[in-house]
Amino acid sequence: MSPNRCFQFVLAALLILIIIPCIACTQSTKATASTDTGKIPITTSSEEARKEFLSGRDLGEKLRAQDSLEHFDKALALDPNFAIAELARANNAPTA
Repeated sequence: MSPNRCFQFVLAALLILIIIPCIACTQSTKATASTDTGKIPITTSSEEARKEFLSGRDLGEKLRAQDSLEHFDKALALDPNFAIAELARANNAPTA
């Protein structure tokens, strides 16, 4: 085998080793992006707790964090397992 032919073979092998993982990564990213909406679901067993959470979140987004705490507390009283309300309350609390 001539040196030029050997170089071409090695170059082709390297290109294949580089291109195949790139194609695989691109395809897996497309598959997850199409099924994922990018939003965190509001999971609670109580519709009242959900309404209080949304009211608190709205106030927090309007930079009225102190006012939002009351709504998060009500949501947690209605559903003690409402984790996202617990997180939102902690994020809006003035102290740890």
